[in-house]
Amino acid sequence: KKKRNINFFSPNRYFSDPDSKLSYPFKDESFSYIEAIPTIAWVNNLETFFSETFRLTRFNGLLGFGSFGLGTLENFFYHFNKRQKLADSKNLNLVDMHDIGDVCLSVGYKDPIVLSSTVTLQYGDENIALKDITSFFGNPDKNRFKGLKGKGFRKLVLNALNDCRVEKGLIELDIELIYGHAWKLKKNN
Repeated sequence: KKKRNINFFSPNRYFSDPDSKLSYPFKDESFSYIEAIPTIAWVNNLETFFSETFRLTRFNGLLGFGSFGLGTLENFFYHFNKRQKLADSKNLNLVDMHDIGDVCLSVGYKDPIVLSSTVTLQYGDENIALKDITSFFGNPDKNRFKGLKGKGFRKLVLNALNDCRVEKGLIELDIELIYGHAWKLKKNN
């Protein structure tokens, strides 16, 4: 009999539908520390997701999180949209760091700390850049095209990557990293 591998930790298994009433299969206050990296980018309903992490965190427990911010690949999408003659309509579905802090407070976490840093990746070859961004981003958009795009689309993406070359001849891609933590404290703390 073949063993079935079920990933209980896949965020979209539970939180892809905004009206989802599903929850992780753990008892309340099961964990003293929860690390949510990089799940936030793949969650369609932040409030449901953070409410569920709050349910699972013990009092005096800590939630750590990290994700990609709105500035991620901004320069690439500028060139990609320009080549497709689109006005900022194609981008990754990412969340603003301030929204994460607001949601943490609204579900009951205390003293959320949310920070942001930008990292610039440099590539000499557009094919290597494409391989990297597809390996660590995937496509979290649930409305994404389900079929194969073809050679024309790949050429469009590679040309947009080449448009990101700077004076040194390197392709530069900015990645905004959002990270932080929040405490679940008892009311008297």
